[in-house]
Amino acid sequence: MALRTMARSRDRRTTAFGAFGLFYLGGVQYFIYVPLFTRLFPNAAAFAGKPPPPPPPTPPSSSNPDRGHTRRLLST
Repeated sequence: MALRTMARSRDRRTTAFGAFGLFYLGGVQYFIYVPLFTRLFPNAAAFAGKPPPPPPPTPPSSSNPDRGHTRRLLST
């Protein structure tokens, strides 16, 4: 008898935990990230769709003395 009661309470607790997770992680997070952020940041979709800027040129490295001097080495 006691084991059945414990199994029922465990099933009820598991169901309550699952319903909470479904509501909070599904409903609340969707509301925060979709409608709310769309209103707060209206240009975010256009910004995210832009390509990234090109990387800056790398300066010659001081640890490798031959880097950046290929023209001088090839001309000799």
